Amino acid sequence: MTHIIFDLDNTLVDTARLKPYMNTRAGRQHVAANISRLPTELCHPALEELIDVCEKYGDTLSVVTNSPQDYARAILGKHRILQNADIYANAHKPSSAYLELAVQMSGVPKKETVLVGDSAVDILAAHAAEITSIAAAGGYSSQDQLELAEPNELVTDPALLLDALTRFENGEFGYEPRTSPDDFDFLPEDEFETPNPDIKHLFLGTYYPWSDRQRFNEFSARIIRFKNSKDFSLKEINSLACDQYFAGGRLRKGHVYKTVLLDFVAKMRSLLEEMDIDGNVLCVASPNSFPEFCYKTDVNQVFLQNVLKNHPDYELSRERVLSRVFPKLEAHTIGSNSPEVHYRTVGFSEADLEEYDAAVLFDDVFTSGTQVASLAKMLRYFGFAGEFYAVTLGKTREE
Repeated sequence: MTHIIFDLDNTLVDTARLKPYMNTRAGRQHVAANISRLPTELCHPALEELIDVCEKYGDTLSVVTNSPQDYARAILGKHRILQNADIYANAHKPSSAYLELAVQMSGVPKKETVLVGDSAVDILAAHAAEITSIAAAGGYSSQDQLELAEPNELVTDPALLLDALTRFENGEFGYEPRTSPDDFDFLPEDEFETPNPDIKHLFLGTYYPWSDRQRFNEFSARIIRFKNSKDFSLKEINSLACDQYFAGGRLRKGHVYKTVLLDFVAKMRSLLEEMDIDGNVLCVASPNSFPEFCYKTDVNQVFLQNVLKNHPDYELSRERVLSRVFPKLEAHTIGSNSPEVHYRTVGFSEADLEEYDAAVLFDDVFTSGTQVASLAKMLRYFGFAGEFYAVTLGKTREE
């Protein structure tokens, strides 16, 4: 007997047009209550037959999704699939916690368990749980992104998924760990407790998180739009994609992402010019919470490329100097991460750091400063001897 764990959105059901509703609680409630009237469809007609075959042969079927429970039940009920499956919702993939729970509750060993997902975060969650993964191309992540996540099998046509599952059951492939982390260097453990380098911090303004409703303002909202732009491709951004949300009983359009990004580019250029740093300057984009291939755009890196365009003294490496190799939990789900989390998840790519007189670290928001300090310590260890500067869009207001 095989345990098959499915992702939901854009693996089983094409829910792309529901995404704007998911940005607000009212939108999520609207979807759950009105799913029969909203536009969704199975990702491929072959999926219905596949699920019927799996159920007929007694396979254990589960759904692990980052979406809410009532939403997931409503979607599956509408399409009459997997209505008896165990659903593990709000899973925060690429965290493996709910995959581990699904395996435990099924009673099926990991070696007989396989995850089917359409995104790089699905595949990374499977790696974290050390279970076999099958990537289904055509959903959230591109085929290139999926390949970078190193699934154990990749199918480019959902009609071929049943064949892939059959080959897994026959033992033709199984779990193998990622190999790409071997391409990076990490800070040694005996360096974790060494002093942090001095850093000069500058920022464009004060950031109030959405939870601080009384002080949340337009500047803070624009920073959130900056963050959210990583879920859009450069093509979509250049085609004037905008944020959408459900409020007052209907979908509404917000600001155009490109306008927000260009406004911040101009402001950051002015800030760097005011700093007037002498010598050869290396600029480094801070990594996001997940490896860069999990997002449609590496927005921090692209942002710096535009800020530094044609600048004679500031240099940005075409390839990232520091990359998030292993995913970490996003700060908004757990609060600030410890320095050790960054040391164990951020890797260094070979670069000649000795030629630079100063380094400017860019991040979107400065809260505790833990990430920036951790990145500076890594650069110092790997050969950078100059001064450190940190520039951010917003500094979180201290109480």
